[in-house]
Amino acid sequence: MDLLFLFAFILLLCYYSIIFKGVFVDKNEFQELLSKAGLNKRELAELVGIPYSTVNGWGSKVPYPPYVRFLLEAILKIQTLDKIIFAVKPLIENKI
Repeated sequence: MDLLFLFAFILLLCYYSIIFKGVFVDKNEFQELLSKAGLNKRELAELVGIPYSTVNGWGSKVPYPPYVRFLLEAILKIQTLDKIIFAVKPLIENKI
């Protein structure tokens, strides 16, 4: 996926989340979003390039950062888009 598109998408989600949902994430919401994305903390850290020790410390040593909701929501939306592309791609390829 194009990194510029991903960056723009995450910024849009940040704006949406700040305006309509608030900023703070608690442990339950973090675990729920992580589970929906099918990730564990180590996989999230590797996916986004954050040290595992940082991700693992969220919610215990330090509060969850405000961007974590936006990040996980972006991952969920990208996963959904990937599923749609995977489903539609054979149809498009057969018509061209």
